[in-house]
Amino acid sequence: MTLELQRTLLTLMAALILVPGITLRAQPIAPSSSLVAPQGEGEEACNGTVEEGWVILDDGTAETGYGWVPSVIEGEFVQRFSTTLFPTRDLESVCICWIRTTADDDIDFEVVFYGDVDGQPAPFPYAVVSASSTVEPKGITESFTEVDVRGVRIPVGPSYIGARWNASVDRFFFVCADSTEGIEPVEVFFRDDRAEGEWASVLDSLDPIFRQHRALMVRGRSSFATALDVPTLGVGGLAMLVVLLAGVASRLLRRHR
Repeated sequence: MTLELQRTLLTLMAALILVPGITLRAQPIAPSSSLVAPQGEGEEACNGTVEEGWVILDDGTAETGYGWVPSVIEGEFVQRFSTTLFPTRDLESVCICWIRTTADDDIDFEVVFYGDVDGQPAPFPYAVVSASSTVEPKGITESFTEVDVRGVRIPVGPSYIGARWNASVDRFFFVCADSTEGIEPVEVFFRDDRAEGEWASVLDSLDPIFRQHRALMVRGRSSFATALDVPTLGVGGLAMLVVLLAGVASRLLRRHR
């Protein structure tokens, strides 16, 4: 065996070893398009209006969904929102639309919130809210779950909101996705526990399940009223206030003599 042939074989063996590692890094999946259920009505509370403080980026109908292979322990999908879309930065509710394709209809998940770093989600969330849902019916339809997230305040600028769950326990659940033509695509990122913290964009992905992506069916609602920030006085300010009050008191005393 020549030296050149040996090098060629070693290169091929290295490639065969690396391929499984690449395919196992992140494996999002979508439900079969044949699994169409009767049209769902969703939760009434999740079908709000802009006037009620809701931010809805989808058209209300799920054509597909995004999920994970059962070997993924921690997979997440998050959608980009902007502070300017909400009446205030104080959130009250987040609605997640779910699809299931198996008999199990209960899922435990987390609503996750990420800030923006260089146009993508930050490495770590600034808020996490645990939740659960009973997803009915089976198949591609809309089954919304409203989660109380009061106490979460989104930062100024872009923010990424979505769901994280254990696909090895809650298998073949999918976050609803809208692929209706004519809607401007909304940025969505995804990653799993084997991605070493790296996010991937559905708009840049070569995976065919994202080819017609328009929006993730994740919705948010904020409050209209927000607490006013009352300025506080420093040491210098307090000293000036004391001098001012003393001066006022001195004048009042002179007038009453």
